[in-house]
Amino acid sequence: MNIQDQVRLSSVKRWHLIDTLKELSVAEHTLNVMLIVREVYTRLGWKVMGDQFNDVLDHDMDEVLTGDIPSPAKPKKDWSEVSTEYLILKACDIVEGLVFINHYGMGPSGDHARRYMMDQFNDILPHLDLKQRTVIREVYDQLMYGALSHAEET
Repeated sequence: MNIQDQVRLSSVKRWHLIDTLKELSVAEHTLNVMLIVREVYTRLGWKVMGDQFNDVLDHDMDEVLTGDIPSPAKPKKDWSEVSTEYLILKACDIVEGLVFINHYGMGPSGDHARRYMMDQFNDILPHLDLKQRTVIREVYDQLMYGALSHAEET
């Protein structure tokens, strides 16, 4: 896929089947996932290397061609057969979705998406070690319930 196609990710609407108060592009989602992965890796004492960085950037890149693909339409994964790095990426991907849908999802479709993603999140976490699970949950809690950094400084 060429760069011309890749930058169109900002034109692909995420959550097109879910009633939301705000629109989000797949590019915005990808940036948010990258920020969450970086935070998780930092708290684990790891560095985001080239391969992990590229994996995050590319995790939804096909959606430039297909549009946003809702999770239930994607094939189920056997989480015991994937790398720790992929599990962390997927957990961070779900964290980003949960935070967005909790803040902006509406009505029955928002409730359904929230429940579905929480089930996915709870399926992935047992495949990570205790420290990794703890860090991901801490980042999730901070994103969901924590104060904004400028508010903490006052």
